[in-house]
Formats: sequence, structure tokens, C-alpha cells
Amino acid sequence: MFKQLVRDLQMLETDGLIIGDVTFKVILAAIAGDNLGSHCIGGFVKNFSGSGHICRFCLATMSDLNDADVIVTPDRIRTPQSYDAAVTRLKNSDADSVDGIKFESIFNQLKFYHVCQPGLPPCIAHDLFEGVVAYDVPLFLKHLITQKYTTLESINAIIESICLSGSDAKVRPPALHKKLDHLTGSASQNWFFLRIVPILLFGCVDVSDEVYQTLLLLREVVEHVMAPCISRGQVAYMDVIIKDYLQHRKDLFPDVKLRPKHHYMLHYASLTLKFGPLVRIWTMRFENKHQYFKKCVRNSRNFVNLTGMLASRHQLLQAYLSASPRFPTNPLNIQINTTVGLSHVSPTLFDCIVSQGLRSAQLCTEVMIKGTLYSKGCVLPLEVGLANKVTSFGKIEILALAVDTSVAAVVTVHEAQFEHNIGCYVLERDSLMLKCVPFDCFLDYYPLYVHTVSDRDLVVLKHQLVDRH
Repeated sequence: MFKQLVRDLQMLETDGLIIGDVTFKVILAAIAGDNLGSHCIGGFVKNFSGSGHICRFCLATMSDLNDADVIVTPDRIRTPQSYDAAVTRLKNSDADSVDGIKFESIFNQLKFYHVCQPGLPPCIAHDLFEGVVAYDVPLFLKHLITQKYTTLESINAIIESICLSGSDAKVRPPALHKKLDHLTGSASQNWFFLRIVPILLFGCVDVSDEVYQTLLLLREVVEHVMAPCISRGQVAYMDVIIKDYLQHRKDLFPDVKLRPKHHYMLHYASLTLKFGPLVRIWTMRFENKHQYFKKCVRNSRNFVNLTGMLASRHQLLQAYLSASPRFPTNPLNIQINTTVGLSHVSPTLFDCIVSQGLRSAQLCTEVMIKGTLYSKGCVLPLEVGLANKVTSFGKIEILALAVDTSVAAVVTVHEAQFEHNIGCYVLERDSLMLKCVPFDCFLDYYPLYVHTVSDRDLVVLKHQLVDRH
């Protein structure tokens, strides 16, 4: 099935891609996929529970995962040489598999690619949010409910009533089931649930409880893994906290065995050094693209020559999209949703805008920049202090679009204190400082929202900020 694709890739390796007078050599770097798809493409066994070997990155088995320490020794890491040796042994024997390899991948015919280079990165959406998080978080919640810190009904009531804004409102988690055996939401919903779980438990949990601390440790692991930009020092720290988390999880719940997806986490640090931030190569973008085809099937109710119909519809969509300019003239790809006249702003806002030479700017309360929606009331990190913790956030009051299409935000500056026992930032409410901040001066692009709990304003990061020290 992949022969023609491999031929095309081989041609790109040798002949390259000619653009104008320049020839660019093109090589395959990685193939994104879930575990089953990656094992199928790589020639590895697909029966994760019964075949012995469970990993495409090393020679680990299920017994190694649950009986030994949660570490991966360098001598067990798969390499192109060990893979080729196993394939040779497989060809000379009658065994179904050798070292977890059933057949040689056709993609190894490429000159600059091998499935054990590594070339089959993990998908953290499937590993974490539909795996580790989906099964471990209910395990922790069961313990906390058993200790009578809270109840299932109380958590569900807060999930249903909590006020969400912006993109957070689109991923409100579903209510927890009575069995509480796993989270039933999508990957995005499970991610958001893990982010806000300290808010759901705020004020009712003994923060010294080991299980609760392990839950916070899992949140910290996810914050590092999901970071779109990360330093080498943070990668080393990620490796430490992943091992700590798995050891705590194993010690606290010895009767609940670790799964293969727990083991894959042990490779995240080394794979981040080879692939870059793992969030850049997960399959969520492909899942999103797949939604278009699923909607076509549902809406058309046509099951005659289904593939032909989908191909035709998709080509019509691409033709429609190509009718507009391929690259926007505005590099920021700004879409203005709501505008405000300069005469309608408060005197203090007016003075701040004018002092920055933005008298002729277009004022907005809501604007979309590069696909991300910013609106009045959301907050962005401004400054960091020791341990790379945010010391102040800027709360957007109004957005100013200058004549040169640059965007600045007029924000009220709020000092922030990070509380380790809840994994959130607590904002000081009193702020007498107004500041006009260009968007490229914020520490992170992602807009966050304030959750008011027990008369305290809490902010939860979506991911770790890159270490600037």
C-alpha cells in the first residue's frame, strides 16, 4: 500500500524539490500517529497486552513495567542496528516476532529515515489525555471521596455551574460517572479537567494528602509536556518529575497495574530533545481535519461510493479556499470583532492610549490574532521571577490596532502569587497601574481566564512558560 509513497519520498531524497533556481532536498523526519497506527507502520507487534513487548522505543515488557523500577536503561533503547538484527533473526526463524518486531517496515528503504531513529513519535493526546489522565485522575478522586473530603455530586455540581469564558467554554468537561472508572470526555476536555481540578477541590482537601500531591504532580508533568517552547533544563526537570510521578502512582496504588501508556511517558524527555516539543507532532490537527469528512457523511447520508463522494467534496472545499489569496497581506491575520470609539473609553484609558501615540488607533474589545481570540477580561503573563514563576499578569481592558497593523493591549497589572498546594496563581485584586503592552512583549500568547473561588481570583496556566533564566 505504501510502495508508491515510498518511491515518491525516495525521489524527493535524491532529486529534491526545485523552486525557481534552487533545489531543496526533502527527507522524511517523522510519521505522526497513535500507538496502533505507529506500531503497524513500524512493523511492531500490535497486541500490547499479550505479546510481551509493549514499546517501539525500547525492549520493555509488561513485567518490566510493573515489577521493576520505573526507569529505562540505555542498553535497552531500540536503535536501527538492533532493529535490523532482530529482522535478520526473524527471517531465519519460524517465530511470529522477535523483540516485538513482526516484519520490516517499508519506510526503512528510505536513505535518511528509520523507524528506530526514532521516526515514530508519540501522540500525547492518546497517551496522556485518553490514557494516563483518563484513568489515573478518577483513581485519585475515588481516594479523595473515600476520605470524605468531597463527594461525586459536589464535583459534578461545580463542573456544571463553573463560569467559563473564551476557548475554555468550548471544552467544559462532562459530568463524572458513578463508577468513576475513567474520564469520558475528549482529549481536550480531559486536559481542561486536569487543569481545573484543584479549583473543583478548593478548600475541601487536606493538601498534605499524598494522593492529592500526586495529582498536582501529574498536572505539572502535563504542563511541561504540553509546552510549545521548552528549554533543555526544563526537559531534564520533566524527566525527573515523570519518574517521580510513576513511582508515586505505583506505590500508592500497587493493586492497579500501570499501563503501557504509563511506560511511554518515560521516553518523553529524550524524545523531546530529538523531535522538539511533543505538542507540535501530536495527531490532534489530523483528528480535526478528519471531522470535516465525518460531517460530510452525516449530512449527506450517502453511502454509495463513499470515498469518491468525500474526495469530490474535499476538492470543492480546497477550490473554494484557494479562490482567496493564499497568504494574507496582514502577517498577523487579524480579525476585528467588536470596535469601540475613543470617546467611549474612560479618561484613564484615554490618557494611557494617547500617551503611547495611539490616538488614531482602532479600539476593540475583542480581536482574533493568528486564530487566537483575545477579549476584554482575559489575562496574559507579564513578568516572571524566581523558579520561572509568573509574578504579574496583565488583564486586558481594551485592545488597540495601530495604523501599521500592530496590536497593543491596555492592561491593568495584577501582582500574582503562586500557591503550590493548589497549583494556581492567586491575583491581587487591587491594581492602580494601567500599562499599554505590545503583544510581542507578553511572555506567552495564550489568553487565560480568571476563576473566582471563595473570594479569591485564581489563574491556571495552560502550559509551562519557557525558562528565561
